[in-house]
Amino acid sequence: MVILAVALGASTIVFAIALLYEVVDHASISEVPPNSSQVLIAIYSGIIGIIGSYVGYRTGHHDDSETS
Repeated sequence: MVILAVALGASTIVFAIALLYEVVDHASISEVPPNSSQVLIAIYSGIIGIIGSYVGYRTGHHDDSETS
């Protein structure tokens, strides 16, 4: 899961750089398009969900092994 979170993080960085390049390169675009910001929010939410589920699983699994 950590590998997936790292891959999503890397893809988010690449997407954000491409988005910023597109905004800077084209003078007619004065702001970040709404669809692009929604994609970034979805990706960041996915990363937080994956990391949260991994941490929760590890914490629960660690507690179970101590009580056995």
